[in-house]
Amino acid sequence: MSTMKPTAWVAALALAAAAAPAMAQEIAQRPLSFAQSGTDWSGAYAGLSLGGDHLELSPNEKDGTVVGLHGGYDVDFGAYVLGGEVEYMRSDIWSNRAADTIRMKGRAGYDMGPALVYGVLGGTVLNSQLGYNVGLGAEYMLTQGVSLGAEYVYESISDYDDTNRDLDHSSLAARLNYRF
Repeated sequence: MSTMKPTAWVAALALAAAAAPAMAQEIAQRPLSFAQSGTDWSGAYAGLSLGGDHLELSPNEKDGTVVGLHGGYDVDFGAYVLGGEVEYMRSDIWSNRAADTIRMKGRAGYDMGPALVYGVLGGTVLNSQLGYNVGLGAEYMLTQGVSLGAEYVYESISDYDDTNRDLDHSSLAARLNYRF
């Protein structure tokens, strides 16, 4: 099993650096108010993600870079947060975009004040094939409307393209969210 390309990590760091102007504008428009321990994670959010991915379709393995858009809604129940999300991830593994995925994920997490640690479980559509996904993530509320995080997602499709081979795909991405 190979590891993700170093360029994916550089790309993830570039996303964080690119977020700086957006966060500066957010701070300029509102008084600086860092998230407190009583942070409410309830509400809608939308964001961008950037990272690396790894695809295995026996006997082949490939690494690439992913960029994505996502949006969802969370409900904060005190110590626990439940929500759902839809995500589109574009991968450069195959030139015909066949490795692009649409993910529908349920989220369940633990509210640690300005930090949220969560797991995801849901369905995946990759090249018109259906599969499942499972993953872990964490977010940190930078300001009242902006959070930064990371998420690892593993997805699998059995009998990919009627070949009797399973497709396994994983991604690790930095995520920048705007909560409204």
